[in-house]
Amino acid sequence: MSLGLVLAVAVGFAGSAAGKELRGTDTHALDYPTSQALVYWGKLIQERTQGRHSVKLYLLDELGGEKETIAQSQKGTLDFTRVDLAPLNNTVPETAIPALPYLFRSVAHMRKALDGPVGDEISKTMEPRGWIGLAYYDAGARSFYNRNGRSGRRQIYAT
Repeated sequence: MSLGLVLAVAVGFAGSAAGKELRGTDTHALDYPTSQALVYWGKLIQERTQGRHSVKLYLLDELGGEKETIAQSQKGTLDFTRVDLAPLNNTVPETAIPALPYLFRSVAHMRKALDGPVGDEISKTMEPRGWIGLAYYDAGARSFYNRNGRSGRRQIYAT
């Protein structure tokens, strides 16, 4: 399973009284589910702040690949970026945990873990680096089978 995360830079958005345009990225095209989720998130921000805040998205590696946008987030030139967890593994080793094989029994188990205390703990390890993990995404389950194939075998979900 390819897991992604929306990272936000921990700078004064929440307490900002004046309007702010949040700048963010996704490596995918506008019609891709993660990009669409960010568009929807931007609409919610604009609605719930009565227009004081808005979101500007840069898609399709317009500002660079994931490593570059992570660096831009660290510098504060981007407010958020949607990235796979893999590029974070060297900087935040705990982000490698969800990619361990056979860790989850099912997609539902994975989502419950990452949307709960386990995901919160992994996200907290990013905070000393100035990031806030906002949400986990998955790109679908992949299953492993033995040489006998699918017939009569239980699916084992792996990342």
